[in-house]
Amino acid sequence: MVDVDEGDTDAGRRVDELADVLVRTVEIAMDAPGQAEWSPFPASLIDQERAPLEGAWLEAHLLAWTYVAMTAQAATDHLASLGAVLRGRTALGLLVMARTAGEAAGQGWWLAEDGIGHVERVRRAYGIRARGLMESERLASQFLEHAGDHNQDHLAEQRDRIRANRQRVLRQARDDLGFKVHREGEELTHLVDGPTSRTELFRDVMSSASIAVGGIVYGQWSGVAHSNPVTLLDYHDQTEIDADTAGLHLRLLLSTVESTVYATVNAHRQMMDRVYLISGWDATAWEAWKNDQTSVMSAT
Repeated sequence: MVDVDEGDTDAGRRVDELADVLVRTVEIAMDAPGQAEWSPFPASLIDQERAPLEGAWLEAHLLAWTYVAMTAQAATDHLASLGAVLRGRTALGLLVMARTAGEAAGQGWWLAEDGIGHVERVRRAYGIRARGLMESERLASQFLEHAGDHNQDHLAEQRDRIRANRQRVLRQARDDLGFKVHREGEELTHLVDGPTSRTELFRDVMSSASIAVGGIVYGQWSGVAHSNPVTLLDYHDQTEIDADTAGLHLRLLLSTVESTVYATVNAHRQMMDRVYLISGWDATAWEAWKNDQTSVMSAT
């Protein structure tokens, strides 16, 4: 286990304080009044979008809300994991979990944008769905390439099932919903104007929180997640590698802990603000908590 640098006698207290902020944020976000089923309230923006829909459009809009709810839950759960890592005082795990939580928050924020209407909301959900199926199909194909004789048939069946599902989803997007879909030969590949990259979504959600360096932060966290030695060296007590590496130890400064929590909490906040807005849930507790959250994070 690698300790967060606690040269400052108050650093331990501050780290625990930030972990408490994460835990309380999760509790509030997962316990909105009437939110137990993660369903939009009557007369909410989502309910208004859905009211005139029927058939394929109604089914697609229900899927879009499901994706909003799933992603918001995932981002919130990742925030809980970030708090657990922070309490455990592991250094690099904090940055890895921040990247994971930030990715989910960026996607949820994008899916939950208000005022885009049912067509754009469904298009975004289908773009996410098609991309996810493409990534799953690619992984299944790679597993198949390395499969032994005993499980080739099973893996081939799994890959073909994912491929067929992806084609079905894209045909539905094109034929039933009227979206433009790329085609390569006989195979439909992905939606035209599909989802932006995860890096861009994180950058955009950070921008909405008036943090201008979201893309840079995401790149730094990704370098840690990928164990890029050049990036990892930024979190060690030496800035250069020389013949004497005996003293090369991980060290995460308190200022890095604070900025990491600040960025991640703000990404999650931007996402949840939109989820509350479009769902019609009672945001009284959430709004009150945001004031406390800001006070703790801005304390020095």
